[in-house]
Amino acid sequence: MVDPTVAAYGTPVTLTPADAETLYVYTVFEAAADDVVHVWADTADGNEDADLSVSLMGVDGEEIESDDDDWYGRNALIRRVVLPEAGLYLVRVSESFRDEPLLGPVNVTV
Repeated sequence: MVDPTVAAYGTPVTLTPADAETLYVYTVFEAAADDVVHVWADTADGNEDADLSVSLMGVDGEEIESDDDDWYGRNALIRRVVLPEAGLYLVRVSESFRDEPLLGPVNVTV
């Protein structure tokens, strides 16, 4: 069972992998219908070997958008997504190579 950290707009949250085998870290945020969001994930410890991917999952659990290091360096940024409905949205962060464990803590900003 996943018990994700709750994020607030504009406030970064640091997500730490549970152990050396952790493939994903998660956070959720509450949004209103038609909110426009950016979701940014970067390494919290400056690890230059990390290559992050981020996915935004909708209220229904379906993926809305994803990005694999589209922005500065190897960080991931989803830009200007109009959210379709009110509720809790899930952000999932992983290494770009999905079968590789995360290399360290990750900052996520919505």
